[in-house]
Amino acid sequence: ASFSPQAATLLVALVAANGANNAATTVAVTDSLAGSWTLLSRENVNSGVNLGGSSEVWCRYLASAPGAMTVTAAWSAGDTGGNLVVRSLLGAASTQTGATGVRGGDLVAPNATLTPTQLGSWVYGASLAWITAITYTVNAANSIVDQFVDSTDGATWGTFKASAATASLVSGTYGFSNSTSAYNTAAAEILPAAAAAAQPSPLIIGQAVGRASLW
Repeated sequence: ASFSPQAATLLVALVAANGANNAATTVAVTDSLAGSWTLLSRENVNSGVNLGGSSEVWCRYLASAPGAMTVTAAWSAGDTGGNLVVRSLLGAASTQTGATGVRGGDLVAPNATLTPTQLGSWVYGASLAWITAITYTVNAANSIVDQFVDSTDGATWGTFKASAATASLVSGTYGFSNSTSAYNTAAAEILPAAAAAAQPSPLIIGQAVGRASLW
């Protein structure tokens, strides 16, 4: 779908896509303005003949308002099912070097663990349930951005974000709280723009004048 971001916007693309038998699936994110996208996090575990697929987080910074644009995610050969969500974030750093976390394979939980590196950051991610179509249940530290349950294809694609900005630099688990099964989950910390350097307090020199008849 076409949209028109503001200037100084960070676009974050959250992708979960089905995969091919016995092959690692990868995603390529492009846009109608031929911009350059950066892969922040990817989990594309494939196990035997199961359709492992891939969950990925990408970003692109827009210094100026570009006008109307579209974003496209294309993944390597395999099932055609997948889900793309693009978030337009204001106040994010133009270059993203935050922490990432992934978890994938059989008998794993649909979440990933990472340790944030900067206060005020946000964590975004995507998760693919690639064995059975389920309804994702968000865990206490997150909120669901979007999910699609494909009962025909037997998969669920979900995207999530932290429920609050990072308040302490401690390890956290991000994603969903469904029971252990076969999932691929990728998460990335989105850093805020650097705060302006604090200005030193001005030096105030007070002057007092005293008068007395005798000194």
